[in-house]
Amino acid sequence: MRPRADHLPVLSNEVLEYLAREPELLPGGAYVDLNIGQGGHAALVAARFRPRVIVGIDADPEAIAIASDRLK
Repeated sequence: MRPRADHLPVLSNEVLEYLAREPELLPGGAYVDLNIGQGGHAALVAARFRPRVIVGIDADPEAIAIASDRLK
């Protein structure tokens, strides 16, 4: 499965700037996304902060499948 081409994470820069102030996100930390959707923000967090683990939760099983594939 691929992320939908028309789906873009909103406020990405603001999210990354906010999370940069959180020492728990230093490389080796953990990140929990309670509405992972297609994994857009989680992918950005993974690229910038290299957390040890990302936990993603969503009510939509198709979105979880897309996010899982995207974040492998």
